[in-house]
Amino acid sequence: MYKDNSYKKILIVLGVAAVAFTGVYFLVFKDIRSKNEHASSVLDDLSKQGIKQSYFLSMQRTLENINPEISLINDSIVSKDGDVRFIEDLESMARSNGLSIEIQSLSFEESATESNNFLVFKIRAKTEGGWKGTYTFLTELESLHYKTKISNFSLLNTNIQADIGTSTTNKTTNTWKSTFELEVLKNK
Repeated sequence: MYKDNSYKKILIVLGVAAVAFTGVYFLVFKDIRSKNEHASSVLDDLSKQGIKQSYFLSMQRTLENINPEISLINDSIVSKDGDVRFIEDLESMARSNGLSIEIQSLSFEESATESNNFLVFKIRAKTEGGWKGTYTFLTELESLHYKTKISNFSLLNTNIQADIGTSTTNKTTNTWKSTFELEVLKNK
């Protein structure tokens, strides 16, 4: 009987130990699974952050590369309050080429572009001076860094006879008169 009782105690202890071991095993398994899910979630978040950071750096490099081009575009349009300066630059350019310039008319029109942010600044002017100055002025007009369009340009050669002192010989000088219409984009 003593042996039967001791076997029963051993079986009960082993049964309780097995149930306890299974319970501990279950809790450890659940904890490991929870930590794996958390680690997977953290890795996924890090991966997403890495992708976002890579995208952000790519966009930043793109913006840095495009900034000079944006500046060129912005500089090719007369600023909102830059029309007076543009006219002064135009007059200065004519005078530096030995021409006299007379602005005949100024007007603003809505731009035909899709954006309503621009106006077309139209300038009609006359110049008078030598051939070299007129030609250089026209070349400079065409190569302005602004977005310009020369819609009309006409040249007229006027020969002027001039008496030179007491001499009886007359000297003929060539004077060129030009009329042009210039259109430039301007910010509203």
